[in-house]
Amino acid sequence: MLKKSRKIISVLVAVVLLFNLSFSYSTAIIAPETAVTSKNKISEELAKAMKTMDDDDTVSVMVWFENIDTEAISAKAEKNVGYTQEDIKKAEDAVPAINEAVFDLSGTAYTTAINDYKEATKAERLEVLKMQNDLTYTKRQLFKEAYSKYNSEQVRIAGISNSSITFKSTLSPIVIADFTLVELIGLLKKENIIFVDLNDVGEFKPELSCAMSTVQADYTRDTLGFDGYGVKIGLLDGGNVGSHSELTSSQITNIFPNGTISSHATTVARIICGSNGVAPNAQMFATYMDSNAGRTIYSEVERLINQGVSVINFSLGDDSPRTSYYDEVEKWIDHVAYQHKVTFVKSSGNGGVNSDVTSPGLAYNIITVGGTDTQLTNNRNDDTLLSDSAAEGSASGNGGTSGCAKPDFLAPGVMWSDNTRGTSLSAPMVTGLIAQMIEYKPTIATNPALIKAILTVSTDKKVLPGASPAVSEEWAGTITAQQGAGQVNAKNAMSTLGKNRYATGTMSSGTVSKTFTVSSSDSWIRYSVAWTRRNTISGTHTGGGYTTAVAPNLKLQVYNPSNTSMGLSNIPTSSVELVHFTVGTTGTHTAKITRMDSGTNTFDYAVAWH
Repeated sequence: MLKKSRKIISVLVAVVLLFNLSFSYSTAIIAPETAVTSKNKISEELAKAMKTMDDDDTVSVMVWFENIDTEAISAKAEKNVGYTQEDIKKAEDAVPAINEAVFDLSGTAYTTAINDYKEATKAERLEVLKMQNDLTYTKRQLFKEAYSKYNSEQVRIAGISNSSITFKSTLSPIVIADFTLVELIGLLKKENIIFVDLNDVGEFKPELSCAMSTVQADYTRDTLGFDGYGVKIGLLDGGNVGSHSELTSSQITNIFPNGTISSHATTVARIICGSNGVAPNAQMFATYMDSNAGRTIYSEVERLINQGVSVINFSLGDDSPRTSYYDEVEKWIDHVAYQHKVTFVKSSGNGGVNSDVTSPGLAYNIITVGGTDTQLTNNRNDDTLLSDSAAEGSASGNGGTSGCAKPDFLAPGVMWSDNTRGTSLSAPMVTGLIAQMIEYKPTIATNPALIKAILTVSTDKKVLPGASPAVSEEWAGTITAQQGAGQVNAKNAMSTLGKNRYATGTMSSGTVSKTFTVSSSDSWIRYSVAWTRRNTISGTHTGGGYTTAVAPNLKLQVYNPSNTSMGLSNIPTSSVELVHFTVGTTGTHTAKITRMDSGTNTFDYAVAWH
């Protein structure tokens, strides 16, 4: 944010501004993959801000350096613990799978079969979870040590004064600092500076809701018995989690125990891991931002990651008017989500379907959840989109082609006990469900794209229009602008995991074909592909260039054994695609995933079907 001190127009300023205007700037961090020069080392937003500055004005910026050797650190972590990520996957695969026929049972027979399976595999599943947690924690600690040393050295090389730094990352190659206009012009000439972005972060405000039965989360918790045991969850909210009859103090760690209690954070925690919540046996680490103590969204996200969490709930949002549909926080979130394998779950915001999703909900690698109104009933057929008036309700604006298509899907946004409303309570429903999923299959914690793909195919309906404004979106098995893929279903998600109906891979261009089997018990199939945006800075400093992560545009098309197309999905601004079709022919089907843009950068993808 610009910090005005006094207005002085001088010859020096005129010269600097003339120099500034001569540049041809671009939004380098979101530009197509290309080598770029110092002329576009800065974002468009920062370039605009510089043009309004005087010589003694200061501006807060995010400075990116070239990234460290992440593969070497990952290899060192595996050496330290004595096993690899592949070893963990082999151990998980060695756990006997649930017989697919179990999912076709009902009543007592189904419950008995599931309970027998859980008891027989409990020790093996817990051992896999421990291996995954230990490797993840070790890896992140090594990253913390490496980045702390590396960033300090880069600051020295760039000549950045430590007194100007407001945040020095321990999990990414960035620092945030205040610079005058003249200092900023000098900074752009430094060879080790890769990219500079305006740090225009507003105030993050609580976005307050919940109904277990409408998404069958009570079924997966109580009947299947997956309650998040052993899974670590991070909560970034407006304050500490307070005492409540539904919360057990031993499972909640307030990182700053003497901080201010927040009723909003307490409610969100109840939904995730309260006794009546989705994952009552999960372990929660909670923190909050405090400008007076120098705690920002950056520092607190990193603090949670360093606690070894697998998923972070973010029921907060910067609802100030957007100047960018891919802002500096969202760019950074995409980097840490990919590099440190963390799943972020974010509420979409409460401004109504025509309002913008609040930051950082337009990040590609985040799960953004819109809200539904359960009408405070257990009847799933009367649910509506959370929308009370033209100015309130589940947000879905993303700037059209300017930002990532959001929300990803929906979850209940009304608390059953006191009619509290808001997408703040939709996000923790999904966070708790993810904890259930990780308890069952621990290795999915390292693949946020896979989690998104599975949740996408779990959705089983679009909801009715809200009271106002009217919403006109047909089910049609597609991803739609206001509801995404639709309302999540916990039972479907666990069934997809139980049947091993998912796969992962990497690609860079062209077409990848994935085969899958459709059986006689399938009346319809939902097939999804989700992928990551690898915001990892790379390149050489001496060449004055770097490579940015292109946001891939994928097309998904599914064919039956006769090579007849069963459906196509291609949303150019999305990070997930979905095809839904009624089964007419069983046997081996083929999904073809084609990259439609001209980029050639490598990215991770995951597919799932239900």
